[in-house]
Amino acid sequence: MKYYKRISSATAKSGKLVQVFFDPEIEKDYLHLRFAVFGLLFFVGIIFWMYFFDFGRTGLNFGDWDEINMPRLRFLQQAYQLGVFPWHMLYTAPLHGADRFFSLPDVITSPQILLLYFIKARYFVYFDVLLHYTIAFISILWIKKLLRLSLIATCFFFFLFGFNGYVIAHYSVGHFTWGSHFLFPLFFVMMIRFSQGVRGWRWVAATAFLMFYMVLAGGEHQFVWLLIFMGLMIPSHWNQAAWLVAAMVFAVLLSAVRLLPPVLELSRFTWASSASPAGYPSIMTLLQSMTQLISPGRAYEPLFPYNYPELNLYVGFLGFIFVFYFGLVKWIGRLSTSGEFSKFVIPVFGMIFLSLSNSYNLIKALSIPLFNGERVSSRMIDVPFVFVLIIAAYFFQKWLNEHKPSPAFYAAMASLLVLVVHDLWVNLNLWSLRNIALISKLSELDYSQMTLVGNHPDPVYMAVFFVGLAITLISIASLLLLVFRKGKPGRNNSSLEV
Repeated sequence: MKYYKRISSATAKSGKLVQVFFDPEIEKDYLHLRFAVFGLLFFVGIIFWMYFFDFGRTGLNFGDWDEINMPRLRFLQQAYQLGVFPWHMLYTAPLHGADRFFSLPDVITSPQILLLYFIKARYFVYFDVLLHYTIAFISILWIKKLLRLSLIATCFFFFLFGFNGYVIAHYSVGHFTWGSHFLFPLFFVMMIRFSQGVRGWRWVAATAFLMFYMVLAGGEHQFVWLLIFMGLMIPSHWNQAAWLVAAMVFAVLLSAVRLLPPVLELSRFTWASSASPAGYPSIMTLLQSMTQLISPGRAYEPLFPYNYPELNLYVGFLGFIFVFYFGLVKWIGRLSTSGEFSKFVIPVFGMIFLSLSNSYNLIKALSIPLFNGERVSSRMIDVPFVFVLIIAAYFFQKWLNEHKPSPAFYAAMASLLVLVVHDLWVNLNLWSLRNIALISKLSELDYSQMTLVGNHPDPVYMAVFFVGLAITLISIASLLLLVFRKGKPGRNNSSLEV
């Protein structure tokens, strides 16, 4: 009899351990297991990225890695080693023909760039990716807490956000400045909290400094997209629009040191501002990009309107079902009743619209230089995609809460997660640097042996840079003064039903 009681007790305990992964309330009683899962998840993500970079065995001597990013990093490294400020680049190809380094708004000037004085440029690339990955991971844990997600819902979001076809394809062809993608979860935490009722100068400062860092990290494109997203939030947050506008204005003012010098080269880059934006040709193309596994060898076929890395949004068939059903069907279906995330309808669907065909011409028609540099508007899909992923994780959790748990149900959900991760892994392997290098023309240039620093007298350029720096410093001081004088942010409503 005691034997059967022991078996029954052990079965009950194991059943509750399984529920830890599905019920955030039960999870609170098993903190050690929670942190073990967090640690394992973080480690798995690192292994995925190390595999993507072929554990450092494949060189970064092809595509935009070689043509743009590595020479820019070598230039900064050389300037630091010479003890001079990186004003002018002698080899102008990575700056699209300009020699003024700060005239390109997407060059990387984040604080960690100083590490180039001590480590090789390729090691800095690995460090920078893992740094932004770590920020994203911490932000995901914040989203978990904010939306009361279970471990399995968090896992779905983690893998679909961090290893979808969009971010993998962009890194594979050398879009190193896409590190700002990893800052989107933190940005959306700020927007959700704002919609919940958190606002004030601390919120403005946090949002503006985050966007300023994006610019420093080379994410000028992402900076512009998020400004548009915030602008589209204004109609549904009309009574609090002043705070949104304040955050947008301060984000631009803080970034003046990086956004002002490019004004000097506007005439040189008319080819970018005058080009018709290339978005997804149709909704069907967008949906197919999420489910069709396209190899890099086919990425430049005439079948595609332009290079497929600009279209890749692969999440696999099951990943697509997860995102589409929980992120769109469940969300839209509840707008008339519970209304969760209802105030984000305009920005989400507005950004999707702008990523299609030549819809972005509506923004270009405003003739604002900051917004005129988008040549490939399909890239903007990353913004609504990540937000819809957050919505999907939230409604998936609500769906879990509404279903009676059973061993078969738990097994089915775990199997679904494994299959989704498998599909993402297949795509990651296909687009890994090792496989991209096999089909790419490898460069024989050795930038470490080239003289890249070519500083020369340029008073107008330097004056504009220092004016931008002054605006940045004054804005920082003004914003900090407002923060400490006004105190903590206000809070009107903690509900998501806004």
